[in-house]
Amino acid sequence: MFTKKRLFKKIWIAFMAFVMAASPLFGLKNAFASDLIYYESVSKETFAAGIDYENIVRFTSAGWQNIHVLYVDVKNPYVKLETFVNTDSLVIPKTVKEFAEEAGAVAAINGSFFNTTHVAGETAIIGPVVESGKVKTASYDFNRNKNQMATFSVDRFDNPLIDYWKVDLYLVNQRGKEVPVGRYNMPYYGYNDLTVLDRNWGEYSPGSANSDFVEMVIENGRVTDIRNYKPAVRIPENGFVVVTKKAGVHLFNSNFKIGETVRFEVRANLDVNMIQNALTGGGVLVKDGVIPSSFSHSITGTHPRTAIGITKDGGTVIMVAVDGRQQGSKGMTQEELARLMQELGAYNALNFDGGGSTTMVGRKTGSKETEVLNNPSDGYLRKVPAAIGVVSVAPASAMSKLYIRTEDDAVFVNTGRIFTVTATDANGNLADLTGYNPVWSVKGVEGVFKGNTFYPSSTGRGTVTAKVGLLTAELDILVLDEPVSILPPSDLYAVAGETTELPSVIGRDKNGMEAMISAKDIQWSFDKNEGGAKDGLLTPYVSGTDTVTLSVGKAKAYAVLRVARGESKVLDSFENLELYSAGALIPSYGQKVSGYMSGMLNFNLLQSNPAVAAYKGEGLLIDKDVSELSIRVYANMKNYNKLTGEIVDANGKKQTVVFAESMDWTGWRTLKVSVEKIAKPARLTGFSVSKTKEGSNFGYILLDDLQESIIRYPQNAVTLPNVPKPSDGALKPTVSLRPEGDFRFAVMGQAENPSLRKEIATLADTLNNLYDFAAFPGEGAMKEALALHIPSLDTKEGYSFSYQKDNLIIRLDTKNKSLTSKPEQWKRFLDELDKANAKNVFIFMTNGPGAFSDRREAKLFVEKLEEYRRKKFDQVWVFSEGSTDSVRLEKGVRYMEFKKISETEPLQFMLVTINGNDVSYQYKNVK
Repeated sequence: MFTKKRLFKKIWIAFMAFVMAASPLFGLKNAFASDLIYYESVSKETFAAGIDYENIVRFTSAGWQNIHVLYVDVKNPYVKLETFVNTDSLVIPKTVKEFAEEAGAVAAINGSFFNTTHVAGETAIIGPVVESGKVKTASYDFNRNKNQMATFSVDRFDNPLIDYWKVDLYLVNQRGKEVPVGRYNMPYYGYNDLTVLDRNWGEYSPGSANSDFVEMVIENGRVTDIRNYKPAVRIPENGFVVVTKKAGVHLFNSNFKIGETVRFEVRANLDVNMIQNALTGGGVLVKDGVIPSSFSHSITGTHPRTAIGITKDGGTVIMVAVDGRQQGSKGMTQEELARLMQELGAYNALNFDGGGSTTMVGRKTGSKETEVLNNPSDGYLRKVPAAIGVVSVAPASAMSKLYIRTEDDAVFVNTGRIFTVTATDANGNLADLTGYNPVWSVKGVEGVFKGNTFYPSSTGRGTVTAKVGLLTAELDILVLDEPVSILPPSDLYAVAGETTELPSVIGRDKNGMEAMISAKDIQWSFDKNEGGAKDGLLTPYVSGTDTVTLSVGKAKAYAVLRVARGESKVLDSFENLELYSAGALIPSYGQKVSGYMSGMLNFNLLQSNPAVAAYKGEGLLIDKDVSELSIRVYANMKNYNKLTGEIVDANGKKQTVVFAESMDWTGWRTLKVSVEKIAKPARLTGFSVSKTKEGSNFGYILLDDLQESIIRYPQNAVTLPNVPKPSDGALKPTVSLRPEGDFRFAVMGQAENPSLRKEIATLADTLNNLYDFAAFPGEGAMKEALALHIPSLDTKEGYSFSYQKDNLIIRLDTKNKSLTSKPEQWKRFLDELDKANAKNVFIFMTNGPGAFSDRREAKLFVEKLEEYRRKKFDQVWVFSEGSTDSVRLEKGVRYMEFKKISETEPLQFMLVTINGNDVSYQYKNVK
């Protein structure tokens, strides 16, 4: 026995030496200056032909960075870069997502810096903007005395350029005289020079209600009016208004007369007539491959960042968003951003507005939805006045690729999982699958498809296949054994007599693996509302609180159902149209829901978009208990326009609620919107009909019976039955110190002064003679005190990787509460897991992820282990030092902690036994 152990130890040591020698240390590159990269992941995806997305996540010695990159092939004839501004008014900002969706863009980022104006909710773009070949805004004094803020542009031949613009603005009168203009479509704050405003600015001029403004109106190239100190005037569709102050009125009087011709010209230090799109940023980050010694415009500090760059050949535009001000990404300084742009291939690059404005959105291949790709630092999408995006104009062609999607690629046996399939053509256009019925099949596991829902009947890893014509797509799935526990949902809310969707829940199997369970696969039972649930829908008929029992096989959970008795109250019967601004609505005595009439909202969206019916004064009160608004709307034809309501919340902020994205019906329809998330008491200020791409320019709708729903849910406390915690199926105590198995090892915590313990000799003899391996996570001298002949390890220093049969044994150095104590350790760790040909992985470390000093690193460690467990390994167990002896099972990964044993405590170790496919553990005392 002793000789065998000696030989085994020599083989183990030789193998460990081979492992360490055969894998040279990872040569870490520097991210910026002296920053070491501990971990980096790069995920790539083609959104459309010529439009590629890349997400770079880095863990460096300076912190975390989450970088989002778009590579745009501007030489692809089907790829177009476009500037996005609000077509209704330049001063009304929108989110980048809204800009992209309205333009049908594949992807977009935020752009220009901006100022807020004296009007709440309005913004003013800084610097020139060109959209679709037309200058939208500019000013004479911009960059006049110094090149400070540069502009990114694309000419009519798709050539990108970054340069400092200087713009001259002129009114040219009938006699050819050029009169300088100070600003074009920028806020007017009482300047003595001239400001030109057209319909890109808005519908009305500033007017002179409380000031000495003078305005000149030009329509169809002629002066039609000069207005001295008069109210705001509607800006002509085919013209503009020139504004100045009393002190500047001589510029009108000496140069222009009513009836004379006048034209407005924009000139620059480049041919603006050749520019298709342009958006101004800040300082140049990279010029001809070199980072400037100082930036012409600098935003100091570490922040979220947005930038745009051009490769040396001019063929690729690089759009970048860097997350910041959050645990997962600290952001960058402007110099770091410049270095990043160089690294990504930019020969010239420009800084855009960052901070809370930094946003990147995109529509992934095979998807209809525009997603927010980055993580905005404010936690929500900030509205900005301008963005730049990329549009694919590629023609539709034959389907070339299929995609399978599902909510969760893990599923419990005998439950269902819905799969959907989409398709794209060679250019990345979403293909129409109407008339095609995918043929579904599965391999690796047993089960049946009912429509596009798969019901597995055996466990294991499998592959779902969808076939449409000659095209196929595959998606790997994991079928879990039946759940042993269900994570209970939070309180459920419903209204008596109304149908609501029941939620999906998360189940957990005996190995801690989790998967979503559809509401349709759950047996729902109620104390008071029995029979109210069917096919994942609930229609309760008894108000008050109720106890809900959720069952899936033998697994159970309990939840509270709070059922309200809804109350409705008419907010506006549309019998008194005096509540509205003059002419907003006209009475309709024919079609109506109740009373004598309804309100007719006529719209001419060529003349005024949106068409608004506004309440007088502050509008209608929406009390704090109101949860929903409903209104009856009549359409004499499908007009496909958007119907919204405008609300001012309790904080004075304007909110828009959407009653209908597209009015695609005829006759009466009840429309409902939730106002639960709006701060109340609030005020409903009116309704709007807005033009959509498919919408009619002219028409009318009828409004009637506006109601508010007041819902008060019962709040009384409910005590739910206890659910016994399922036992750990891997805990299998035996009488024998050497249970049947192929490989056995002992793990125990470190002991204080172990050499003084009388049980040391007994423990050493037990380990040497009965087991194949021993480990001692934590700081201490157990390994030295025992002087074992079998292979053993502690976790005081260094990392290593070795194999025992089908088991990968990993020791990690986490004495600094991180894997970064060895700069190359993260990469070596993941490389070993990638190439491992093993069933089980056992990881030993001093500090487990719960003790890591960097919570984001701990999250990464846990997520990576869960991913490998789900896709590759049968078991993943992590052993570390802790305050108590404990075993925690999370998403298939076991985390074992071992406390340091005091001098008065009995010695105890954990025995782990691998017997074929079975891995178990038990605790053994040393006597």
